[in-house]
Amino acid sequence: LGWDAAAEAMGEALGPVIERGRQHGITLAIEQTLPVRPEIGFVHSFADTVELAERLDLGVALEANYCCYERHIDQSVRAAGSRLSMVQLSDLVPPSTSLPDRAVPGDGVLPLGRMIATVLAAGYQGFFELEQLGPRIESEGYAEACRRGVAVIDRLLVDAGA
Repeated sequence: LGWDAAAEAMGEALGPVIERGRQHGITLAIEQTLPVRPEIGFVHSFADTVELAERLDLGVALEANYCCYERHIDQSVRAAGSRLSMVQLSDLVPPSTSLPDRAVPGDGVLPLGRMIATVLAAGYQGFFELEQLGPRIESEGYAEACRRGVAVIDRLLVDAGA
């Protein structure tokens, strides 16, 4: 399917789930997929995720690992507004040769401080999720990787005025 037809089909398929969630005060949020995974998704940018969420009246999950270098990301975050339901944080150490291949925040090249400042400036007051998975995390051990990741994110949040 083309993008618009896929969006319509997704809306039809998710309609009952969205409605049931609303009955229980739950907002369904969507997240983009990497363009290298077209077999599992058709939304490959945060801007398109926001557009689809508006069409289907859904929330949006921001996966910083996928979108922090996206063109006009600040505008897309502002456009998401109250639809922004969750912010997922991890880092990336290039060259990345496997999927998933997250790194502990602070170990890689992603501008996580800028991303946190961007979502806070847009009025986001929700959760920040530390997303830790892949061979780097497994080799370090989840407990240590999470301890270090939480410490870095805590510092970035304080630096951003949260």
